[in-house]
Amino acid sequence: MVVFVYLTFRLVTTHDLGAVLAAPEFDGPAFLLALSLTASWQLTFGPYVADTSRYLPTSTWVRTTFWWTYGGTTLGATWAMSFGALAYSVAGSAFKGNEVPYVVGLGGEALLIPLLLAIAPSASS
Repeated sequence: MVVFVYLTFRLVTTHDLGAVLAAPEFDGPAFLLALSLTASWQLTFGPYVADTSRYLPTSTWVRTTFWWTYGGTTLGATWAMSFGALAYSVAGSAFKGNEVPYVVGLGGEALLIPLLLAIAPSASS
């Protein structure tokens, strides 16, 4: 988490966000695509909730299980998707097709190993 907080900080502090945020352009089809991808991302976590919840004590409220799981996946997904959208918005062609080198470049070479270690557990599952 520390690595991604740092990368977000670097993205926000090293680029002129005012230019991107001052003149927003709405693209209806792209918005609907992003919305459907986001919804399908959230729906894929349903089996995890269903499978994991059976091992919880019977006194655990269903509402509690739902909200903690939903909150965690929503926070992580919103952060990652917003970071990617913002990086593409400020970097344009430097980002498209070169996503990994661009993000690693935000942190510099010293951050390469910690970043790979942060990503590796999610990539192997």
